[in-house]
Amino acid sequence: MKGLIDFMLVEIKEAFLFILDIYKGNLPQPDLYLLGVTMVILSLAEIIQEIRTKPSESKKWGIVYLKWIPISFLICSIYLSGFYFIVNMFNNVFSTPEVFHQQQSLRSIAIMSLTMASVASLIVSVWKLNTWFKAKNVLFPFIINSLFIVIGMYIINITWYEIIKLPLWCYGLIGVINTIFMYFLLWEEEEELDQMQSNNIQ
Repeated sequence: MKGLIDFMLVEIKEAFLFILDIYKGNLPQPDLYLLGVTMVILSLAEIIQEIRTKPSESKKWGIVYLKWIPISFLICSIYLSGFYFIVNMFNNVFSTPEVFHQQQSLRSIAIMSLTMASVASLIVSVWKLNTWFKAKNVLFPFIINSLFIVIGMYIINITWYEIIKLPLWCYGLIGVINTIFMYFLLWEEEEELDQMQSNNIQ
């Protein structure tokens, strides 16, 4: 039991060091640029969602956007540290591709994954696709969203990084996990919206 706790503490420390490097800007330029773009995209997605649920905020969109920048940074930090921690845990339990054992490559993969998840969220917000994800045939949007993330990550990798050799099945797994995560967040948002509407009626 003590060995397991020590092992988990080591992985938590590694994930924390990743976050510290992000805060200090101690990442390669491709990672920093991509992370900056991701924060802008994520902030846009969230401000659109907030204005849609609270129309009164539309006149203060500039203030709302500024409010979401530090929140987006926090969300990015939590996502990236969680991704890094979970993959490192799997690396020590299962046989995983060599690229996942390379610190810098794993960090770049985490940032690519976050970027595409943010782009997918922005598309859902702009085109009001929340209901599409709650349709009876949930399998179709699930597959489409997963493929979108997979293709996007692949394009980013071959054009932006060009050196990360990630097996195709890993792209697919990351796409599926991100889509499941999106479904959960959309469900949470819908629950909050229903609660707000019920409170207004009362």
